[in-house]
Amino acid sequence: MSSLAFALPLLGASLGGCFLSHEPSGEELTDAGAPPPHFDSGVARRDAGPARPDAGGADDAGLCGGPVTPGHTNRFCILEPSGAIPPGTARPLPVWHDGCFCEDALTCETSVTATTVDVTTLVCTPPAECDGCVPTIQTTCTLPPLSVGSYTIRIDGVDVADVRVARPDPGMFARPVCYDAPDPGSDAALVCRARVPLSGVSRVCRPDVSDVGSQPTIRVFEACGGCFDRSGGCEVALEPGRVVVEARRLACDCPPCGGCGTECNEIEIACHPPPLAEGDYELVVDGVSTGETLRVRDIVPGTMPPLEVCF
Repeated sequence: MSSLAFALPLLGASLGGCFLSHEPSGEELTDAGAPPPHFDSGVARRDAGPARPDAGGADDAGLCGGPVTPGHTNRFCILEPSGAIPPGTARPLPVWHDGCFCEDALTCETSVTATTVDVTTLVCTPPAECDGCVPTIQTTCTLPPLSVGSYTIRIDGVDVADVRVARPDPGMFARPVCYDAPDPGSDAALVCRARVPLSGVSRVCRPDVSDVGSQPTIRVFEACGGCFDRSGGCEVALEPGRVVVEARRLACDCPPCGGCGTECNEIEIACHPPPLAEGDYELVVDGVSTGETLRVRDIVPGTMPPLEVCF
């Protein structure tokens, strides 16, 4: 399949700090009837690195002087080497919003039930005008200590992924993972059932070259989804020498809309790997090697136009 190159801006975010914490200590925790723990990460501006503690939570709006609105987090990452969350200690959970932001800030709160981690994000917009925008803002939420098991991470009311809490396996190679949220849409008439594997990948687009520390956008297309289906998000793992993408479709119906015939609906799923070090990475999509390479280099700003290659 031939490749096409397009001049498009690349969306990427550098890590604002070190999210790899020490190995777990202490005993596994169990649910013993205690109320769910509740954490507030405070506010982190896009250039401020990890979130700093906040004493009150109610003063978040005053920290940036503007209105606070509900957020919609595009993705989160588990940057533990094993790709699983070690039990028994609080862990960082970096989250990202993609869009157009000025000096916006993020705040987040986390609560836990038996099998669900609920994360709520808020975007704080300063009153001052700006003459441009950045494509990504990031903050770090705090996961409370969790027991061994499986949990659904729900961010801003959307189930994003099921994750494992497990003790590190010394024999396992490093496999940090990032999860892009599904797109539930804003149409109240839609009834979305589940995230399902793609029926087939029609094309994939990747950056020609990405900067060190960025999360390059990998776009995966399904040619023939249902007419009410939409992006189901994806899981992207970083393994030695390769980036492994598993894209999903969100299967939806619209009962009041009636049937939609046999037309095919092309569905685009945007995926982001963990921040990448300099090097070359084999690109694997839905279990198949694409034969393509993600190239990551230390790019001097303004020295080369960003290109996207589709195949």
